[in-house]
Amino acid sequence: ALDVSKEKNLDLYVGWKEGKMVFVDEPLVSVLRRMERKYNVDYKIEDAILNDYRITGTFLNETLEEFLKLIAASSPINYKICRPEGGEERIFEKRIIRLTCEK
Repeated sequence: ALDVSKEKNLDLYVGWKEGKMVFVDEPLVSVLRRMERKYNVDYKIEDAILNDYRITGTFLNETLEEFLKLIAASSPINYKICRPEGGEERIFEKRIIRLTCEK
């Protein structure tokens, strides 16, 4: 027997081939984990209420700043990009993105 199912959103599974990052009702923490790898940054959630926030959207080749602006425009999330500081031997750490909930 052959069981064929029609997936409505194949981009969830194959979108990466075209540079797409697709999220459907995904926890913010999970989205940020993927974006940390993509943009080589660290995210710090400053307000615990954001841990319950969920993201739905498709991102295609956005810069870090474009991604953050889109998230902020469509949610109660504010962000601040903190530049890295030089550590020992002039090795620079990753940028840190601090996320807070709009008051």
